[in-house]
Amino acid sequence: MMKHLGKKFKRFLKNERGYSDFTINSYMTDITQFFDYTSERKIENISDVNRDAIRGFLESLYKKRISNKTLRRKLSCLRTFFKFLIREKLVVHNPTYAIPQPRFHKRLPRFLSINQIFDAIDNIKEDNALNIRNKTILVLFYLTGIRLRELVSIDINDIDFYKLTIKVKGKGAKDRIVPFGHSGKKILEKYLKVREGMLKGKSGKNKKALFLGQRGERISPRVVEREIEKMLIQIAGGERIYPHALRHTFATHLLDEGADLRAVKDLLGHESLSSTQIYSHVSVEALKNAYKQAHPRA
Repeated sequence: MMKHLGKKFKRFLKNERGYSDFTINSYMTDITQFFDYTSERKIENISDVNRDAIRGFLESLYKKRISNKTLRRKLSCLRTFFKFLIREKLVVHNPTYAIPQPRFHKRLPRFLSINQIFDAIDNIKEDNALNIRNKTILVLFYLTGIRLRELVSIDINDIDFYKLTIKVKGKGAKDRIVPFGHSGKKILEKYLKVREGMLKGKSGKNKKALFLGQRGERISPRVVEREIEKMLIQIAGGERIYPHALRHTFATHLLDEGADLRAVKDLLGHESLSSTQIYSHVSVEALKNAYKQAHPRA
């Protein structure tokens, strides 16, 4: 019974919400985890799930040292799930109501300085196809601020070399246009020349995908993460740097140079301005640090 509801919920997320496969998989992971919990406690019918069951589920995760941020996401998923069930008239009440979201302290996002990102780009040798691909990936992350999943889903036809823009498939299947400038055009054209060679003799040919793996297939997010880490680990003093730090770097540098917050919001593909405002705090903190280091009486 529970698994059947999960399948219906998955179709709802795909067909009516228009969520990406990645987002749907995240939702279904949370729902499956909740189903496993109810099965262990012999709760066979969804209508028997009450507020205590939801609290017990969250408490069981808390005991496993799951972060409050992750707990918030799982509770949000369950709220959406039960709203769907009410709409389908499969349950009468939403047991997630009146359960407060776990609090967590937001950390300021990690970002690189201008010198760090420029040094990282300049230090990549363009002596083979993979290095040129990796350099192009790094440059595009910094020039556009796109997400990891957005980058790996780019097709060649999404690029407009005349307007110097890329059509990006964002969250919730919402497309947006991001500029990449003349420096982006230069490295993209160089990569496209070696890309054809990457396809020769490969079984997993993918003529649409912009970025390819070694087998000629669309590059995976994990490979991008690994390559970004290798490119940036030296300038970060051995600390692991993920692609999202480049998105933070893009936004922070724009605001530091006087860009309008609403323009940055649109470039990042944020739904709400509040999601973008954290970068204002990052800029303020950077100014404070510079002040403390440079002012003789600070």
